Amino acid sequence: MRLIHGMALACFLAFAAFLPAAEGDGDPAPRAEHPAGKRITVTVKRYGAPESAWSTAKAVIAAGGVDNTVHRCEIKIVPEGFEAGDPLDVRLVGGAGHAAGRWPFNTPAVPAHVQFGLNASLSAGEAITLGADTEHSGVLRSSNKAETAKLVVSGGGVTKSVDIEFSGGDLKIEIDGEMMFPGVPRAYTVTHTLDDKPIVGHNMKVVVKEVDIVNADDEEETLRASLGDDENDSVTLDDYVELDPGAIYDHRYFAGTTDTEGLTSTLKVVDGRVTGARLEVFDFNVWE
Repeated sequence: MRLIHGMALACFLAFAAFLPAAEGDGDPAPRAEHPAGKRITVTVKRYGAPESAWSTAKAVIAAGGVDNTVHRCEIKIVPEGFEAGDPLDVRLVGGAGHAAGRWPFNTPAVPAHVQFGLNASLSAGEAITLGADTEHSGVLRSSNKAETAKLVVSGGGVTKSVDIEFSGGDLKIEIDGEMMFPGVPRAYTVTHTLDDKPIVGHNMKVVVKEVDIVNADDEEETLRASLGDDENDSVTLDDYVELDPGAIYDHRYFAGTTDTEGLTSTLKVVDGRVTGARLEVFDFNVWE
């Protein structure tokens, strides 16, 4: 099929060579980067960042869809050479977020959202029209997924775009100290940051992921938790290590919300055979 197509194309080109040239034919004129003197500049920066942080390429903010500073991005649109009544089309491509429908992760999608002034706004996948004869400032809030959204601005034959990355940040959990004694509470700390700035307002769930015990044969053995289809079909390790007494589901996991210091709670060994434990933390505001 490729050979036949090539022969047909060659015949057409040979025939076309004998046709008279239409008026105005010839090499196309070079495409103007800014038609009729029109320009659009789109810049972004993390909310509250210094003026030197404005970028025409990309800004990085925290994923999570929480309405506070670390999850926001400032936007500035500057059109030039337009007249009153000229439109600017503004679209937000990507940033739809993530919906989880399986226990215990039943959470709705939180799409990214942009607000321009009091009356103009759009969410992921939407578009609005703004006036091209004035500058526009807006604020974007991230989605609940680690992803990248693109703000696309078009008008007068000019199109500009800029990326906003929603980052999951740096999530860590550490148990204080080394030795573990039955019945003695031990503190642990969850830290969640983006470029060393705290990510505030995320709902965390902490579980005991593994425990090391001395088994009946006097040998070291590692036991691991596993997630089933529901809470009754999951292998948990709360018979060996209990989380904070305020935790729900009989110490199976602890739920808390990060603040500027992260999240701090306690665990307690309840089986004397335990020699060590490791925790795992789930961020219910961010999905990969």
